Amino acid sequence: MFVAAATLASFARTPAGQAQVPTPAPEDMALVSGLLADRLDVTPERVVYVAADAGPDGAGTRADPRRDLLDVFANAEAGTAINLAPGVYDMPAIRDRFGHDDSSLFTRSDGAPGRPIVMRTDPELYDPESAIAVLDFGYDNDSVGWRTSAVIVRNSYWVFERFEMRRMRSRGFWVGGYNNTFRELDVHHADTDGFNNEGLILMQASGGETNNVILQNHLHHIGNIDRATDTLIDRGGGNGGCFYTETRLSYDSVVPAAGDAATLAEWEAGILPPDSHVYLIGNWVHDCHKGLGIKNNGRGPYFFLSNYITDVDLGIATPFTDNLIRNNVLVGAGIVVGKAFTNAPLPTFLKTTGNGARSEVAYNTLIGGNLSFRGGWSSRVHNNLVVDAGPPVQIARNQYPWFDGGAWPGIRGEFLIADLTPAHPFYDLMPGYMHELAAMGTYVRMRLEDNCYDEEPAIASTDFRQDVADVTGMVFDERYTVLSASQRSALFVDEATGDYRRPEGSDLDCGSRLGFSAALPPDLDAGVVGVDAGADAATPAVDGGASVDAGTAGTGGGCGCVVAGARRRELPAWPFVVGLVALVARMRTRSRRRG
Repeated sequence: MFVAAATLASFARTPAGQAQVPTPAPEDMALVSGLLADRLDVTPERVVYVAADAGPDGAGTRADPRRDLLDVFANAEAGTAINLAPGVYDMPAIRDRFGHDDSSLFTRSDGAPGRPIVMRTDPELYDPESAIAVLDFGYDNDSVGWRTSAVIVRNSYWVFERFEMRRMRSRGFWVGGYNNTFRELDVHHADTDGFNNEGLILMQASGGETNNVILQNHLHHIGNIDRATDTLIDRGGGNGGCFYTETRLSYDSVVPAAGDAATLAEWEAGILPPDSHVYLIGNWVHDCHKGLGIKNNGRGPYFFLSNYITDVDLGIATPFTDNLIRNNVLVGAGIVVGKAFTNAPLPTFLKTTGNGARSEVAYNTLIGGNLSFRGGWSSRVHNNLVVDAGPPVQIARNQYPWFDGGAWPGIRGEFLIADLTPAHPFYDLMPGYMHELAAMGTYVRMRLEDNCYDEEPAIASTDFRQDVADVTGMVFDERYTVLSASQRSALFVDEATGDYRRPEGSDLDCGSRLGFSAALPPDLDAGVVGVDAGADAATPAVDGGASVDAGTAGTGGGCGCVVAGARRRELPAWPFVVGLVALVARMRTRSRRRG
């Protein structure tokens, strides 16, 4: 079945390259309103003005601006706003002109609640249509003594907002700090093979709650790039994406809070959880391997809210516990909770004991992608709309041995099926830490309730047979609606706020609660570039063909590199459901690795 090439949520025109991004659902914004109150739109204690022209490095006033952005950034203190005049900032040229070792931006000081350090396009000069600051790294960000990144955020209470950042090597933002905010940015074109944890925004904070907020950004084009033309050749390998993490359970000496038995057990083993409480809200994401992806298993929560994702190989992918995945729209890609098995005792303990557990996946719209679970005990999956996906739900039958080679005593079985209580036939054989997690409510069967599909799901009951403690016939809790022809057609209406949304008066209550437009995204590229989905892709290309490169061709600077002041082309609204752009008949096989 053909999939809509590009059906968008109701998009508000926003800054940074004139990208159109979703307006988050009110219930999603409510989760971060308290966090953002002392970060956004705060009156600064001091302002340093910076300009992109070749004048002398001034005093930092609007009349006499600084030109050495690298120095201004490195020396910013709490309460400072760095106001960038619109224009293109050639970061390698700034490096060379002022004698810096590299062109990457490094934070060196923390902001504070109510006193953040802010970098933005000058709000008095800024116009989202024509006047924005553009940081251009020319694929020449060096990061001397550091992993190659354009901006390295090692500190806390920074706000990055309303500017464009482009043409980077390996990574855009590397984030190791806490309470940072990334708002209304256009971050695009990072050249990487995607095998060493690369992302336009890469999260590396560890130690638990970070409260970093990624809000209403346009994230696109990361992978192997032809630097001469800025053309995305392919989306790179499996360890890269528009947003990605490289955090993991790590070693530390911080004593956890009293009463947290699971964390205490980890701490006694020298283990500290990775980042948690990261909020990804209202972002427009396309042309990357993973749209919003997490690499390693760990304790959450992570929040994926009101995002629009298309032209990726994996849409949302998380093996963390306690995820909230809500109100997202994904075209041609799905949602993956959990991660494939491991068969050694320590990696099993570190990686899979909580694999996707206690998550909520609700009110998402998936067009041409499905819900896929490789873990997820105690999760609730409800009120999602899944169409044009083939099987709307996939349950991977992964095995989880707790001892080397699956030798007994041990358990080989599935995390997804059945309740772990003393009545479970394997209970007495399970390690003590699993009993502790069971007491926290981790290992209760998944519930699938009130989802809407366009075909029957095929989820077989467990028929797991083995020599010891044979268990058969355990099944999911599941309740769903298969859409009738009239119900399905009602979701595809040619109205300004109607597509893929529950019609008024309908008895259906499923799918994203974002508003929708029948308009295509701006700059849908007429060219179609095939990509390698990668070994860990969760869903095949639509109709067996290659994925569509939506492109971001602006009016100069190559594919997607928009010159400041240039207006993007917009396409008219289309009636009903837009058919797929013609699928590619050939695959580009050119590959290379840029350092």
